[in-house]
Amino acid sequence: DAEHANVQPHAGAQANNVQLLRTQPVTPPSGVSRRTPVWLDSIVLKGLAKQPENRYASAAEFRSALLREGATAPASPLQKATSKPAPWGAPRQRAAGLGLRAALPTWFWLIAGAAAALLVALVIVIAVASGGGGDDPGAPVVTVVVLPPDPPSPTPMIDAPQIVPSATIEPPIVPPVPSYYADDFSDPLSGWDIYQDETTKADYVGGEYQLGVDKDNLVTWANPEPGVDWADLEVAVDARSMEGPVDNAFGVIIRYEPVAKDYYWYKISSDGYYAVELHQNGEFVSLVKWTESQAINQGPGATNRLEVVCSGERCSFHVNGTHLTDVSDATLRSGNIGLAAAALDEPGVVVHFDNVTAQALTK
Repeated sequence: DAEHANVQPHAGAQANNVQLLRTQPVTPPSGVSRRTPVWLDSIVLKGLAKQPENRYASAAEFRSALLREGATAPASPLQKATSKPAPWGAPRQRAAGLGLRAALPTWFWLIAGAAAALLVALVIVIAVASGGGGDDPGAPVVTVVVLPPDPPSPTPMIDAPQIVPSATIEPPIVPPVPSYYADDFSDPLSGWDIYQDETTKADYVGGEYQLGVDKDNLVTWANPEPGVDWADLEVAVDARSMEGPVDNAFGVIIRYEPVAKDYYWYKISSDGYYAVELHQNGEFVSLVKWTESQAINQGPGATNRLEVVCSGERCSFHVNGTHLTDVSDATLRSGNIGLAAAALDEPGVVVHFDNVTAQALTK
C-alpha cells in the first residue's frame, strides 16, 4: 500500500549508509582541513577503526593519547605566524583583527579537534545501532558512548576583585564616671533643668536652685545635664523650705533612669519627718514610711544638709550628720542624681537647694 511504499525506500537507504560506514575508509582530519595538525590523524583514525578491538579501550585512554601527542608535537607554521604579537604601538583594532584563531591559545584547538573527532565517532556508533546490523537483523545491537574529556576551566579576563576588609564597628564612647561632682548654682548655665508651667517650675534664683509646686499631691524633679550613670556614690545637698505649708516633701534623687523615669527618693518635710520611696512605672512604692526625727530642722527657712551613701543594694540616709535609716533594694543599680519637691495636701511649696556634691565610692 501507499504507507508501506513510503517507508521501504527510507529503510533501504539507511541500510546502505550503514554498510558504507562499515567498509568505506575514513578521511583523516588533515585531509578535511589543512589547519588540523597531522599528529591528530592517527588518534582520530584509531578512534574510528572499523573493528572494536583496534579502537581505544576507554575514554581515559583516548584522552591520554591526545594529551601525550599534543604535548610533544611541534607547532605548525600557521600557528607560529598567527601567534606573533602585534607591533608596539599598533592601534587596538589592528590587534583585534588578527582573528579568532590568533586570539585563542593552542590548547583550545587541541581540545576542539578532539571534541570534533569524538562527535564523529558518536554519530557512527548511533547510526550503526539504529540500522539494526544492516543485512543481519539478528545481530546484537551494541551502543558505545564515548565521553569527551573534561575541558579546562577558562580563565576569566577580568580584574581580580578588590577585597575590602569589613569596617570595624567601634563601641560607643561612654564618658567615664567622674570621681567627684559639685555645683553651687552660681552659674545659671551649669546644666540643671529650667522650666515653668501652670503647676511646676525650676530655675536658678539668687545663686541657688529653686523647685516650686502649685498643685496639691504633685511632685516635680530635676536632673543635671549631661547625666552621669552613678552606681556606688555619696551625694549631699543643702535644702531649705522657702514658701508654703510645712506639710511638704523635698530631698535627693539617686539612680535616676531617664527613659523609664524610675528613681529612689530620700526626702524630708519641714515639720520634722523623713521617708524613702521607689518611683517605678509611674507609681511610688514606700520603702521607709514617714518617720519623725529630731535631727531635722523644722519651719520655713530652715536649712537641712541631706546626705545619701549607696554601695550595691544598700543605701544610708543622713540629715545634718545624723544617721536616719538604711535601705536595701536591688531594683535600680545605677543612674543619675537629682533633686525633687512635692506639695501634699496644700499647694504652693517652694524649696531652694545649694552646694550639691556627688562623689564616687572606691571599692
